[in-house]
Amino acid sequence: MSLNQNHQQELVELALVLVTDLCSAGGSLDSALLALSDRFQHVPPTVVSRIAELFVVERPMVYQRIEAMGLVLVPPGRHKIYICRAANCCQKGSGELLEFVLQYFGMALFETAADYGVRLEPFYCLGQCASGPNIMIDGQLHSRVTLKQLEKLLMTLN
Repeated sequence: MSLNQNHQQELVELALVLVTDLCSAGGSLDSALLALSDRFQHVPPTVVSRIAELFVVERPMVYQRIEAMGLVLVPPGRHKIYICRAANCCQKGSGELLEFVLQYFGMALFETAADYGVRLEPFYCLGQCASGPNIMIDGQLHSRVTLKQLEKLLMTLN
């Protein structure tokens, strides 16, 4: 079993203990989902069936509640990359930057890389229009970004 598989198994076990304890204490489905999201920053999809069993609801109901509550089934990346997609940055090349990142990590927008290292999202205006194209990595703004600069920034994330 790989390190990532071991980590996933531990996460599932912890999630199941948390949900079982909440259910036993009379907690609601919503409180269990919130507790999972607070603890793991997502609701592990592998525990949805068990949640449905414990709260005596159908699985689709659990998914409906997750969506209605604005929770997610995918863990966040350790690094978050935002690429400005507003008109000014697009005119200055942010589309090329976005395509480069998509190819570099082999993922799509709103996805988290398989190793949970990176999550990529578009952003509509980072507030520095005069100095675009702009990207933000882990809360740090980078302006007038070229493909070469972007590649160097991405290499530092590994």
